[in-house]
Amino acid sequence: MVMTPLKFTLPAVLALTACDTAYVSQSLPLEATREAAALDQADFTLDIQPLTPEVTRAANATRWQRAAIVLDAGSASGTALQSETTARAERLPPNAPPPVYRIGVGDVLTLASQRQTVGSDGVPRAIVEGLSLPVLENGTIFAADIGTVNVLGRTLDETRALIAERLAASAGSAAAPSTLPLPPTGARPIYKIGAGDILSFTQFIPQVSDSGLVSDVPTARPLVVSSTGSVTLLGAGDVTVEGMTTEEAIEALSSALLRAGLNPEVELSIQSNNSQLVRLMGDIPAGVTDLLIPVVEAPVKLVDVIGGLNLPSPNGRDYLIRLRRGDKQYGIAASALLENFRSEAIYLHPGDVVVIEARDSAADFSLNITGFNSQTVTVTSATGGGRNNVLPITTDPLTLADALRAANVTVDRRSDVIARISRKGSEYRVSARRVLIEDPARDIYLQADDRIVLEPVAYDQQSVMITGAGTAPRLIEIEQIARPSLADAVFSSGAMGNDEADLKQVFLLRLDHNDHSEFDAYYLDLSNPTRLALANDLQLRPDDIIFVSDQPVSEFTSVTGRIANALRSGLGLAAIFGLTP
Repeated sequence: MVMTPLKFTLPAVLALTACDTAYVSQSLPLEATREAAALDQADFTLDIQPLTPEVTRAANATRWQRAAIVLDAGSASGTALQSETTARAERLPPNAPPPVYRIGVGDVLTLASQRQTVGSDGVPRAIVEGLSLPVLENGTIFAADIGTVNVLGRTLDETRALIAERLAASAGSAAAPSTLPLPPTGARPIYKIGAGDILSFTQFIPQVSDSGLVSDVPTARPLVVSSTGSVTLLGAGDVTVEGMTTEEAIEALSSALLRAGLNPEVELSIQSNNSQLVRLMGDIPAGVTDLLIPVVEAPVKLVDVIGGLNLPSPNGRDYLIRLRRGDKQYGIAASALLENFRSEAIYLHPGDVVVIEARDSAADFSLNITGFNSQTVTVTSATGGGRNNVLPITTDPLTLADALRAANVTVDRRSDVIARISRKGSEYRVSARRVLIEDPARDIYLQADDRIVLEPVAYDQQSVMITGAGTAPRLIEIEQIARPSLADAVFSSGAMGNDEADLKQVFLLRLDHNDHSEFDAYYLDLSNPTRLALANDLQLRPDDIIFVSDQPVSEFTSVTGRIANALRSGLGLAAIFGLTP
């Protein structure tokens, strides 16, 4: 039998309760109180729905609406309530790789160089001299051996190359490092199949077993890409795969088999990479015989190739690594390449030529940034007097998580802090809970001159009201994480063990947020213990009102009358939480 929800306006409810037991409510001694209450409260409607599993699922779908306590200088308390959605609204900065540090005014570089000297005893000794070189207002550094060098906006590697050239030139060496541009970074080549590659091809061919069952059996065989760029399939002919990725080749082979009426399900991988090579030339150790390096699907890094050669490095020796790509040439010192292997990768492309040149007269020096003073991030906490925390940006990229930890920000599931990032005229909003708890693997890198304001977000305490027979009207605090149920509230109230309570009449009243003039009244008969499962499944929401009747229902007027009284008692609670229409 389908039960239709019953809807009654509050004036009709009050009229029907005239024959029931009188309800005596507390009131202020004002003549207009009764009239005002009637005017203010007469527009509410009850939508009574017997609780069923279907109704329970629909009720549990009601959104849990929380109010966040945010800073508000315009209010007397200094805080205000906002919806959780508004308070935690985010606008994330663009996803970007770690920034490369570029030297600026105020930074301090330390140059350590080695020179030979002869002591009073006639014994030659190597002496290491260190110079502290501040970057001046015009972006230059100065030392006697290197003169004036403009370093503003350069990376540390670029500055090392400049100083190496100056030191070698000042020593009168004809083997000063080349001023070739550094090889490009970050361009990962996509492997394309070419002539000479050997593909591992698996085709699923139907076979009949001794019992007569037909099944597809995988059959693997190699396919050699011919000089014309094609492979030959049995039953399907030649298929061109040159210049394709493995995924594109699979699609081409499957299409050819399908056109030939064969099973198009195939698997393909590259068994031997022979078509795309990188050539090594120059001063290569005698034990290295493999001078052709195949480019494979996993990108090949220049640092891995040079590191695998184990180039001999006696005192004073370095190597210039020349990279020829088409009609362009690039250069980088082997020491700089190997020391900074964690920086952006230099990938080798098909057809590249790597020429290694020994530079025995290369200057023996080291250069590091020991004072990071040119680039900072300012973090301001909206609480605690608005204290500023200035964080330097260094060659180790600074993340938002680093800034939050430096500001001693701690959050949990019940609280949050919004980081407002001002950057070059734009503002971004990021949840500290996202950064520290929900998505810690995602790095949000900060940039020079970023200004961050930390605004704490806490959540207003939320509760439900329980009233009626067997329990004194009271508020029960609830939390979103725990998701308490109707059973939790009823059992904690003591109504289950009270003789005055009629457990056949348990109601949960919930304001309809789509129509603030209507309450949903979920009715449950708890006298049957099998229905306790429904009470346990029905989740509470903030500002719910639970009503337990104190007598059996013989007439409809008795039921609606007591719900109306409970609703009147709960209107104060609704007003507190801003639920009045």
